[in-house]
Amino acid sequence: MPAQIKEVAPNTTEPAVSRFWKHDVKVARDYNKTLGENEGEDLGKQFLEEWANLNGIDPSTLKTDTEESRLTQLQTLMDIVEDAQEDDVLRTLSMSVPSAAEVSKME
Repeated sequence: MPAQIKEVAPNTTEPAVSRFWKHDVKVARDYNKTLGENEGEDLGKQFLEEWANLNGIDPSTLKTDTEESRLTQLQTLMDIVEDAQEDDVLRTLSMSVPSAAEVSKME
């Protein structure tokens, strides 16, 4: 019988952060359980395609191996990172969760 690991989420008074721990993490975990063995390989491509559609970019430009396609892919990934860095919930989580360097200092 495999060992059971209990997840512990921090108590928080901020609704958006609370939603992340109670809802978003569960959704991601449940989704990952539904992936087949090789489906994860296509997940990045699906993500970029969905992002392109949401931002008015032709998804086919992300699928070719041309220099223009690689530049579009790179710009798209940079836009995704920028959006994530501007997200208030991510900022709050980043400030409340210790970094690996901080944990190493505690040991």
